[in-house]
Amino acid sequence: MTDEATAQLVLRKAHESNALPAMREQLWTDVVEPQKNVLYGTERYRELIARSDPAPLLRDGVQHALESVERYWQAHYAAAEVAARWAQAHEAYPGLASHIRVREQLAAHSSSAKNLVVNPGFEEQMTGWHIWVRPGTQMDVHLDTEQAHTGSWGARMGPGTIACYVQDIKVTEGATFYLTCWARRATGKGVCGLHVWWKTPESADLKIGQWERRAADLPGQWQKLELYGTVPSGAGIAEILLLGQDNGEDDACWFDDLMCLLIEHTE
Repeated sequence: MTDEATAQLVLRKAHESNALPAMREQLWTDVVEPQKNVLYGTERYRELIARSDPAPLLRDGVQHALESVERYWQAHYAAAEVAARWAQAHEAYPGLASHIRVREQLAAHSSSAKNLVVNPGFEEQMTGWHIWVRPGTQMDVHLDTEQAHTGSWGARMGPGTIACYVQDIKVTEGATFYLTCWARRATGKGVCGLHVWWKTPESADLKIGQWERRAADLPGQWQKLELYGTVPSGAGIAEILLLGQDNGEDDACWFDDLMCLLIEHTE
């Protein structure tokens, strides 16, 4: 991204794309449902359409687009101006309100917000972290001095079936939640992902589905993964999961440099 015109074009395209899942659902309601007795295998069609739901991929795309805009603005403007530009974008692109609201708050409060992750770069070994390996499977999980985004240590997984580095963060429902890490894949195989499992203050599963962001198929490159939004109702714990899955003998993934911010709403 080289100029402000490109930044605005990216925002406009992200706004248009973000409307596609709702348009798809409306098309089903207006066109397909009224013809249930005409269309052969309608329920099967519904199943196939559900499997092709673009919403998760679009969410990743929108987040990536806003990351790009933010990087450009941060490189060219002071923090107050970045916050002002997000406020303007909030007005201009209402369909992106939930995404932009987080960016506004980060621009306004990130300098005073505390990173809630204990030992975010694994420089204190496993302090604050524990490891989960699916019962009945194996995964090589260890800290690595050969691959680190910054500092001396990175968290490695692979080869193996499925495992996670895990840390619990206390949260307040309704607050703005922002989580980021850096991830690296050895190959294009397997899964390398950042997850959040929402739990009650008593550590019971909230049963609302995990938030997830997977590393792209860019072997050998460190990638920034982001998850953000509003802490769900009833949540008291955000369980961070650094996931490695289906890593073959020549495969592995690494994580490093996490940041988790919680911005309380004071309005």
